[in-house]
Amino acid sequence: MKKSNFLVLALTALVVGSATNNALASNAREAVMGRGDAGFLLNKGSFSYDSMYNVFYNPAYVNDYKNWAIIEKGAPNQAGSEQAQAGFVTSVMNYNVGAFMNNDSFLNNQNNTGSVYGARPIDLFIGADMGVKWGAGFHYTPTVNNSRLYVASVGASFNGIDPFVHYIISANDKSSTTFTQKQKGYMAGVRYKYGEWVPYAYYTQYANETAANTEFERTYMTAGVARTTKLGESARLVYSTGYFRQNTGRTGGSDGWRARVPVEVAIEGDALTWLTLRAGTAYNLVDVNGAAGSQGDNTTARIGASFHVSKVDVDFAFGRNNGATTDTTASAGNIDANAVGFDSGTFSRVSLSYKW
Repeated sequence: MKKSNFLVLALTALVVGSATNNALASNAREAVMGRGDAGFLLNKGSFSYDSMYNVFYNPAYVNDYKNWAIIEKGAPNQAGSEQAQAGFVTSVMNYNVGAFMNNDSFLNNQNNTGSVYGARPIDLFIGADMGVKWGAGFHYTPTVNNSRLYVASVGASFNGIDPFVHYIISANDKSSTTFTQKQKGYMAGVRYKYGEWVPYAYYTQYANETAANTEFERTYMTAGVARTTKLGESARLVYSTGYFRQNTGRTGGSDGWRARVPVEVAIEGDALTWLTLRAGTAYNLVDVNGAAGSQGDNTTARIGASFHVSKVDVDFAFGRNNGATTDTTASAGNIDANAVGFDSGTFSRVSLSYKW
């Protein structure tokens, strides 16, 4: 009888443990579940659902998801190439601190003109709960050619309202011998938790300046809403939609814009105490690219899974990036390729995380 009771308690603990894994994150999980940004901005975190990687746009979340460490393989950088990443968050006295290695800032210059500020980026976070949860972040990217990118961020969380701000302190690209390219920009947004529903909005603006007095500008204007709801005791449904607009302009050139109304739907369920399966799809009800008009089909369907062993999770997505391709390029071997098989590319963006 005692053995039976012990077995029931152990199984219950395992089930509860696997059910709480939905707050953990990885590039593999977010690539499948979606980020709620219409593919325009984020490379970490999601506006649609709670995730430990949301600290990258609102550092106040360092107080909600703490005492974890992760190592990632196959995570794409802003140029689309695969790279290794690693990071952690832990508690130190009354504060929560963290560091993450080798993740590009989403305000990286790559989003503007195609050149990338530096290599070996690092993010630092600190926060505390003092009645109001607050957090601050700092991003630094160095290079061997004296280019630098410094980005500061602050955020808060109180009464379900989560505002956040990012600001480029300094960005100088000295890779050219004839001129220094400079960048300026900021992001401001808010996320509101109302039960299962999460409306959110943000505005982002940044520009590049070159020695030729040419300035390239880009802005993002977004308003969206998402919902996370349970499907029984061991499955979750996430869906979101909104209006996402990107405006571009260049000194002496023509302006452009792109607008999307996406629908993202993802489901995640605990098939076994040690296995979570997930799938997600993204479809654009509207996708208009300025004078070029309505765009072609870029619907995605992705599948992934997580293995749970005690306090360790291993995440992966089916398919892989192929060289310098991006998430939305359905080339052979890419994560969005239609063919999926058990070969060297089956387990893509593999990560191992540990929580304590």
